[in-house]
Amino acid sequence: MWEYLDKENHRFVSENQKDGLVYEIRVVADDSMTCRESNDRVCVSGLFDEDRLPEERLHPHRQTIQLWQFLKLLLEDGGYTDCIRWVDQDLGVFKIENSSRVARLWGKRKNRPAMNYDKLSRSIRQYYKKNIIKKTEHSKRLVYQFCK
Repeated sequence: MWEYLDKENHRFVSENQKDGLVYEIRVVADDSMTCRESNDRVCVSGLFDEDRLPEERLHPHRQTIQLWQFLKLLLEDGGYTDCIRWVDQDLGVFKIENSSRVARLWGKRKNRPAMNYDKLSRSIRQYYKKNIIKKTEHSKRLVYQFCK
């Protein structure tokens, strides 16, 4: 059961039935909630956007984000490990686990609903020439590396 902690700031408190811990929750703009301690997002009234976009802390001007910046945001957010994850963060190596979801997120971010992985991968390949992203030495499928 949720109880209001602070109605003005849309903060709630709840006791977890399993572990008995008390969590402070706040409602965020996309009708989901975020837990202050774990930053896990939970459902409010059955509404949850599986393809929610990561918060852009470093990129306040939404129109100017590049694909490589968006991929880094997904990787740094940590909530997208089912679709993109670090293989070796120190070397900048990452793997796209769910190419269609990454393409859908990028399409949503750029307001291009017809985005698919074929189009997204074409953009990634353009970064090879610019030394922004490259294939890894062993050239595994969907594994890339940010150039230093």
